[in-house]
Amino acid sequence: MYLSCKLLFKYEKKDRDGVRKQFMENKVIICARIGFDMTIKNNHIRFIIHTCTPDNLKSYYQESGLVGCDQNRIYCRFYHQVKSRSN
Repeated sequence: MYLSCKLLFKYEKKDRDGVRKQFMENKVIICARIGFDMTIKNNHIRFIIHTCTPDNLKSYYQESGLVGCDQNRIYCRFYHQVKSRSN
């Protein structure tokens, strides 16, 4: 199966619903920024990659929290650079 990756932040707000629908139907992979709709619960998500350091542990938990709601194993990969934090 071929999946394309959509950079959600590059779409106009009015076009994002279509991308989300494709995501829910397992047709695309989404690369999203922190503002991605956190209410999406999709049981096919098994892997999250964090490329930026969250502000705190609570933020990290919230960014990953809805994945794995079905109690199956998930994987989170976290990449950290000292320069990625401003403070």
